[in-house]
Amino acid sequence: MARPQRDPRIRVAVALVLTAPASLAQSTQTPQSTPAAQGSQTPQGAQAAQSTQTTQTTQATQTTQATPTAQAAQSSDSGATLELRSVVDSLQRVLPTLIAAERDRDAASAELLAAEGGFDPQLRARGTIVPLGYYRFGTFDVSVEQPTPLWGLSVFAGYRLGAPLFPGSPGVNGSPGIPSYSGGQETNTMGEVRAGVTIPILRNGLIDRRRANIQVRSQGRQIAEADLLRARIDATRVTTLRFWEWVAAGRKVIIARDLLRVARERDVGLRTRAEAGDLPRYEWQDNQRTVLSRESGVVNAQQLLQRAAIELALYYRDSEGRPIVASDAQLPSALPAPDVTLTVFAGQPAREDEAVARRPEMARFGAQRAQAQVEVDVARNQMLPTLDVVGQVSQDIGASYSGSDTRGRTEVSAGVVIEVPLVMRQQIGRLRSAEAALSRIEAQRTFARDRVVADVRDAATQLRAALDRVEIARREVDVATQVEQAERERFRQGDSNIFLVNQREQATAEARVRLVDAITDWLRGRAAFRGAMGEY
Repeated sequence: MARPQRDPRIRVAVALVLTAPASLAQSTQTPQSTPAAQGSQTPQGAQAAQSTQTTQTTQATQTTQATPTAQAAQSSDSGATLELRSVVDSLQRVLPTLIAAERDRDAASAELLAAEGGFDPQLRARGTIVPLGYYRFGTFDVSVEQPTPLWGLSVFAGYRLGAPLFPGSPGVNGSPGIPSYSGGQETNTMGEVRAGVTIPILRNGLIDRRRANIQVRSQGRQIAEADLLRARIDATRVTTLRFWEWVAAGRKVIIARDLLRVARERDVGLRTRAEAGDLPRYEWQDNQRTVLSRESGVVNAQQLLQRAAIELALYYRDSEGRPIVASDAQLPSALPAPDVTLTVFAGQPAREDEAVARRPEMARFGAQRAQAQVEVDVARNQMLPTLDVVGQVSQDIGASYSGSDTRGRTEVSAGVVIEVPLVMRQQIGRLRSAEAALSRIEAQRTFARDRVVADVRDAATQLRAALDRVEIARREVDVATQVEQAERERFRQGDSNIFLVNQREQATAEARVRLVDAITDWLRGRAAFRGAMGEY
């Protein structure tokens, strides 16, 4: 293809244009970088030009050091180049939005723990005492029930004691025991122990509310994990954008300063020639106007750099979570060259399938669908009649108060509990609601998949377009530089004027800015592509 054949030149051009802007400006403006090149032909003029140039360079240095950005960044780590990975690593630990997402995950884990508490054993106890009356007795009953996730089965065990308060003959300070109409609450002298099991056959057999809650809360934790991953991806993407915007603003400041430096250096020679009568005075004055205009451009570029540093500080934080405003000294030396391989392969269908598999939104909708399916299963199960089988084994311990041995043998019992609702409007309504929720999530999941594919395609398109703009901007810089050099030569020979020279220099600087913007657009596209792929 045409692009892979021409793209390797982009890296070389970008490196030449961006890594050494000062060198580019110097090579571009060599013919007039000294007063001699401007037509100053006297030693006195050269000495004056050198003195004036030194003074102006000192003033420019002082102005640069006193910028608001430098003052605002005094608390940052000045001197060391700031890397994107350092900024991303700092935000992963202390960014408030990520901390909030982590707390949501912790809350989901707590809700899962609460749902698992539905299978905690239950202790029940009750007692009764009848101190006055013909029958004077007391009863005590304690039991422990343990639900299990095995087909809704639950087991229980208990102990009870039912005995007269004053055993003996009736009417002689004694008690005849416990009346038979009290439901057989009397036990032997040491009470009764029992154990049993309850097995649901239909309703609450395949699934019940306890097991459903655990499944729902477990999926809820998966949703919280997906939301946390989404927050990390978004934070990384935005941080990447802010970082490269900050770096690009720094490159534009360098371009503006280079442009100002050239005008100031030329101003020395033009002044000498104008005072000597070798050049019309308005030519020197027009260059002074250019100097003032370019000084304003430097101020504007520095303001934009400061603003970009402040925006970056929202994501670049110290260990305590406090924003750090990066200093100018921490700016990287260049913008990275576009990756041709990534650009070419970004739009392949395999990348779309990979993004669908990795994006947290798809995992979130998958978990929500599982939750909705659980609710549908529970609603359908609750429409079945209740059919529970209960089995129990009991044994009295000790002697009988009445002297009978009827309670001395082990007793085994079994029973069946049947409940059939005559009207099931509640169950039908819940089932329809659960099915509607499931259908809604399916539709949302389908659209989310289409959204993921669209994001990948859009980012790939942005990468390709930005790469083309980089190539065009590189050529524009080459052509503008050649035209600028030719215009200087014409001015040296007296065939041009300072206005046209300034215009050519401005055109070259604008072309360099467009190259910076094109590379920044490619970096934005790369950040968008990584986000679309679910990477951070």
